[in-house]
Amino acid sequence: MAPVIRRLARILPIVAACSASAVAQDSRPDGYRTFLESVLLDKAPRIVRARFHDERDVAGVQATAYVVTSVLRGAETPRVLVGGAGPASEASRATDKLLFLRPLRSGVLHELVDMVEAGGDAGRETETFVRRALALSELRDVLERRRALKRLIFDGLRARGEFARKLGAREFVRASVQLPGLFQASDLPELRAASQRLPDDERLRFKEALGALANERLEGFAGVERTAPDGPDRELFLLGAEALNGAASEEDRAAVLDGMVRRFGKRTGALLVAAIQDRRADVRREALRLAGILRVPEAGPPALALFRKATGAEKAAAAECLGRLGEADAAAALGEALDLKAPEAEILLVALARLETPVARAYLVAAARRLADEGPAELARAVAERMKPTWRAEDSERRDAEAKPYLR
Repeated sequence: MAPVIRRLARILPIVAACSASAVAQDSRPDGYRTFLESVLLDKAPRIVRARFHDERDVAGVQATAYVVTSVLRGAETPRVLVGGAGPASEASRATDKLLFLRPLRSGVLHELVDMVEAGGDAGRETETFVRRALALSELRDVLERRRALKRLIFDGLRARGEFARKLGAREFVRASVQLPGLFQASDLPELRAASQRLPDDERLRFKEALGALANERLEGFAGVERTAPDGPDRELFLLGAEALNGAASEEDRAAVLDGMVRRFGKRTGALLVAAIQDRRADVRREALRLAGILRVPEAGPPALALFRKATGAEKAAAAECLGRLGEADAAAALGEALDLKAPEAEILLVALARLETPVARAYLVAAARRLADEGPAELARAVAERMKPTWRAEDSERRDAEAKPYLR
């Protein structure tokens, strides 16, 4: 495992560099306001946990008195008076509430900005969540704020109470757009799981933001996180996929892809299928090579589609992959594309020999006859050799040996 990690370690700093660049974009200590800050905390100088006591008239104004059990923000006080009627039901009056308050000019009454149920275990969880949000609002160091915000978001999404879950979801939607680099590909599985626990009114926006994040971090590899291995290997797998998406040089991309296949073997099947359809030709060629070595059956259709439209080295790579896969549906396409004078002729002939289908055999026989008449003699001998059963047995052994370093 260590050599693979070292191999990937050369590439993964690209991900860190991208994140560091994103952090630099928010250089002001208070350059980003969280959802909770902008919607509640900035409007509520006083926040208390309290329980209904009574309703009363204060200088001709209806007010509700609450007994304070804890103060989250503002001066300590045993009770607060809030303008307006209190909770309607007796059950609601008997449970704690988190009151987000703005003092009125009189200094006696408060305007109710928001009220959240805070009874039972979920209530304690909600209070803790708000206290952490308040601590976050006091941070001025950019990196500390980002780290604290990410922890708060995930803790909110894991919460049992709906208030914390909703705020975690809204903070994610906001931060995923306004704080580039805060979330990585390795966060996607947990975020997808969290989306299933959200209320319907939050889930749609959350999933839209999640889809945008997946496309940003993985682009053509979005979705492969569903095939990532469980356990401690999951983060390495997803960081590797993210690095493959962002690697700048051909050498780096090849190293990441090869390193991932050596580490995860056939578990990279979905990644290789996606890579065969990548926007970069070098990634496509390397993926074809590795999918052929591993004999990933799902790679057959995209490899055949690529073979039909590719030229030169890429067409040869696709042909070799199809032959290694034994993709029977490719026999006609390989045979029709065979040009005995082209540089890749021998690669196509080998691919046909590996298919072992009647169609492939017919094209091989036709090629052998033509080469016997027209040459070149060296290629004619090569075709004749590859039509022997002994060659197929030896070829199978060679391919097994070639695949061995990649299989776990």
